[in-house]
Amino acid sequence: MDPEGYFYLSAAVVGSLISAGIGFAIGSQSRRELEGALWGLLLGPVGWIIIAMAPKRYSRKCPYCLAGCPQQAVKCRHCASDLRKPARLTASWDAAAGGTPPAAPPRKWRVTGVAESGQQVVRVIVADNEEEACAAVMLDGVRVSSVKRAP
Repeated sequence: MDPEGYFYLSAAVVGSLISAGIGFAIGSQSRRELEGALWGLLLGPVGWIIIAMAPKRYSRKCPYCLAGCPQQAVKCRHCASDLRKPARLTASWDAAAGGTPPAAPPRKWRVTGVAESGQQVVRVIVADNEEEACAAVMLDGVRVSSVKRAP
């Protein structure tokens, strides 16, 4: 093969790899990195348009941990909370008659932190708010890194 043939061959390979990289970047916006790279490698700019128009794989968020979940999911894969609609409360109270609303039960909080030994600690704490849950865990010598509502 002559030098000019090597030049065109290397230009085609480099162009294809750049096209695949751009497709990967476009696909990462909808969590379809591999598909984006393949469409970009095979079809170039046409593949970029195809992957940009593709629907997002995770189109809803978990109400507890805000992670992306498939539309048909029943349980969150990150925090294992139930994604089905919660049952409505049937208890009612009459504010006009001077009644007071029933007290809300304390919530469960999932507290993640790092112990003094460097080991990761995950605990579920029943408390009225985030601050109380953090305080309960910090008493054990744990440095809190995140607090989320537990299911």
